[in-house]
Amino acid sequence: MLNASPATLENARLRNLPPQNLDAEQAVLGGVLLKMCLRDKLGVELRPMDFYSPAHRMIWEALLDLW
Repeated sequence: MLNASPATLENARLRNLPPQNLDAEQAVLGGVLLKMCLRDKLGVELRPMDFYSPAHRMIWEALLDLW
């Protein structure tokens, strides 16, 4: 791949990314902050490792600790 075109390299990089949706993660965290009763429902379903963003993972862990 040393002589690969930039488009080929970009396609290879995108194939190696795990599924993610940072906007959805932010929406979940924001919803829980606005309505803490959602934490009761989501707290049993979502685990910190379900978040792609390390920052979102830390926020979720903190919310679970408060639970």
